Amino acid sequence: MMNILAICVIGGIAYLWMTRGFFSAMLHMCCTLVAGAIAFALWEPLSLMLLDKSPQSGFLSFIRDSAWSIGLIVPFAVSLAIIRPVVDKALPLNAQTESLANYVGGGLCGVVAGGITAGIVVMGVGMLRMDSDMWGYQSVRVGGRGSIERSGKLVVPIDRMVAGLYGKLSQTSLATAEPLAKWYPDLPDVPATMRMSSGDGKDRNTLSPKHVNVYSRYSIGKDRQSGSLTDLLRDAWNPGASQLVFDPNGEAYPPNSHIEGFVVQLDAGAREKHGQIVVGNAQVRLLIENATNPDDVEHRSLFPIAVATRAAAGELMYGRFRLDSQIFIAAAGAGADTRMAFEFVIPPGFEPIALYVKNARIKPTPIVHDYKTPEERDQEILNGKVFGTDVLPPVVSAGTRPPIGVPAQSPADFGIQLNNSLGQTIQKGGERSLELDGLVIIDGEDKFALAEMKRSGEIARDLRVESFMVTTDTAIVKIDVSASSASSILGKTKALAESLMPPFVVDTAGTRYQAVGYVYKDRDIVKIRFTPGNPIRGLTELPARLTNSRSDQQCTLVFRVNVGVSINKFMLGEDTVVEFGPFDVTSQRRSR
Repeated sequence: MMNILAICVIGGIAYLWMTRGFFSAMLHMCCTLVAGAIAFALWEPLSLMLLDKSPQSGFLSFIRDSAWSIGLIVPFAVSLAIIRPVVDKALPLNAQTESLANYVGGGLCGVVAGGITAGIVVMGVGMLRMDSDMWGYQSVRVGGRGSIERSGKLVVPIDRMVAGLYGKLSQTSLATAEPLAKWYPDLPDVPATMRMSSGDGKDRNTLSPKHVNVYSRYSIGKDRQSGSLTDLLRDAWNPGASQLVFDPNGEAYPPNSHIEGFVVQLDAGAREKHGQIVVGNAQVRLLIENATNPDDVEHRSLFPIAVATRAAAGELMYGRFRLDSQIFIAAAGAGADTRMAFEFVIPPGFEPIALYVKNARIKPTPIVHDYKTPEERDQEILNGKVFGTDVLPPVVSAGTRPPIGVPAQSPADFGIQLNNSLGQTIQKGGERSLELDGLVIIDGEDKFALAEMKRSGEIARDLRVESFMVTTDTAIVKIDVSASSASSILGKTKALAESLMPPFVVDTAGTRYQAVGYVYKDRDIVKIRFTPGNPIRGLTELPARLTNSRSDQQCTLVFRVNVGVSINKFMLGEDTVVEFGPFDVTSQRRSR
């Protein structure tokens, strides 16, 4: 299908300009060439702006998933639509040539213009949130030996030809300080890597750089004097044979290569609609540069060979997992921030200059840990030091457990509920924009008149919508922040001057969990929000300002927390609203 699209675009434009004459076709070819240059110049900044400005939900939320496609195709089309009439106005007369020259010259110019158009369309459409094997074309896939490798080309590899053309121009005739060839040396592969998301392309294909950063960086065997790469490709979790790794061209890495790991921190804004952070190994790539010869600087893109991350939601337990097939790494639990360490093989002479996570370009930090052997790295993964934590038994501060003879605190004393109940009952069919899985709310927000809320006994059991989604490793914690609650936010935060700070629940290990929704109720309305993929970033997102002057307001914040932890603090940004418990979070009902 993609081959047919490319051939039809090229053929159609070539035929059109073959009939218009050589001079007109040449002008159109020049206009198309300039429009393409403008499109690639605007592509990244425009796409990032769309990512930041697009709404997280509602009709226009599709812009977020299509930002990179829109950022390339729209500037090209608009530029061409403006430039061509201007040129026609400036050169109103046609140059006369013989019929044969008109047909041949017009056809050749049309082929060039059609090729540029087809290449941009193929790459732009390929960046949409669609199936991995979109229209039968996937330029990157898992190779037979488990590594991510380049796999195929179009019959007319127009995407590679156009990317090569503008990459070369960005270093020569249209040279810039930040050339396209430097930051996207393998541009035709980018669309395929973006689409290789969980659910065969159904999960998010892109990410804003503001939701990800490189927290730390380490190396293994960087300055070793002897030994081979094979010695570095073993770990404590796979005591058998060393891992087999190959570069994106399917070739073995040089034996004197070393390994570098990048500890990536993703915040709650990187979560999927279902609440988890999920990253495919093809969606992470490292840009490396060899500047040994200043006259011939080389750039390459690499894919990770392994990832180290938290292995269990309720415990500080870490592991290293080999990426020897198409693997999707799901963050354990529901913490506000997630850290994953992606490891790459670095060939000799090359240095990393950028890391891409779902095409969000971020700058690597300097190397913090320089391990001589894999065993040193394994130990620091196990004890959490690679991730900036120490895996030790949680320290409970004095006063958090009641002394002997003093009644134990109850969650209800602080307006806390450890269950996934909605607290209201909606009849199925009347949920409006709330998205359901059976009878369980999994995403969305909407407002209801108070009269629409039903009593549980008024509705048949198989029609009652009255709970939020939980998973095997996450549970719901609700905190009443109304004026009458011990956890009220009123008067706690400089007259709500901190309203732009996100609310958190914190466990005894220091992990923070951002609010993913609320249930607001007053004398007229009930408003429900549950958006695990779009956490609350500030109190300004609440449906109404809470005030002491209204006794009818009730607002309960909803948090997703790891099963097995103990929570002991409610915070707004860096300010503690109230300390309590600690209260244990256990598994909850997951009925459908």
